[in-house]
Amino acid sequence: MPSAEKGQRSSRSPALARDFLKEISTAITSRPSAGVIYGPAGAGKSSTTAHALSPVVQPFAAENTWGLLKQSGAIPKDLAVLPPAETWDDLLGALDQLIEGKHEYKTYVLDTLACAERLCHEHVCNRDYAGDWSDRGFMGFHRGFDGALGDWRTLIERLDALRDARGMGIILVGHATVKSMRDPRLAPFDRWTVDLHPKTWAITSRWCDYVFFETFLFDTTEDGNRTRGHGGDERVIYSNLDASYEAKNRFGIKEPISAGDSAKEAWSNIVRAISASKNGGE
Repeated sequence: MPSAEKGQRSSRSPALARDFLKEISTAITSRPSAGVIYGPAGAGKSSTTAHALSPVVQPFAAENTWGLLKQSGAIPKDLAVLPPAETWDDLLGALDQLIEGKHEYKTYVLDTLACAERLCHEHVCNRDYAGDWSDRGFMGFHRGFDGALGDWRTLIERLDALRDARGMGIILVGHATVKSMRDPRLAPFDRWTVDLHPKTWAITSRWCDYVFFETFLFDTTEDGNRTRGHGGDERVIYSNLDASYEAKNRFGIKEPISAGDSAKEAWSNIVRAISASKNGGE
């Protein structure tokens, strides 16, 4: 009969040539950041990302306003824009070429997350359910959404390859939607969040270094039995979680970021806030 000690030894992992203890480090390492900028329509999120460092934009056939933004002067006319992705393979293929090809772009902008998720779901529906969106196919017990998560992780892996192999920052543009939130301590309440399937968003938000909510500043006044809204001329970028909106950052930014008077100024303020946080608030 083998002894308990021998049994314990046999359950351990086999000896490895690599000595992990000798590789322990206290060095501060860094990599290009990856994050989400989302907001309601017209808040300027796409225009803001156009002023990032040497960007290349991935639009989609369903939503492609970059030509109009160039014509209006809201963004640089020489901004690099990839062909609109019409399929999931288009999206991944363009990423592969950015990972492996010769270029000098420093920032990858995906506009928008909702379009990318739709292509992912179409790909899975066609592949696994013969294009059947009904309860007998993709929508049955929400299994299509669950099955698509593996494909969505493939996208995240490609984005990480851009960061690590090519040193590119990642910005994902998202639409905002209001969803009911549940907290065991409170009654249900509403919050602005990114318009994606909850499981898709859970994977994405955990991966991101930041989630910035770019929106308008509003105020209300009571007029008899009615509440009237005012404002909308000034924009702000929220970087920390609030009961009314989802946001986060790993840089240590504490205060909201002013979007200023232009998209270019908004991006400059974001860079300044990140830099100041990394330097201890200087």
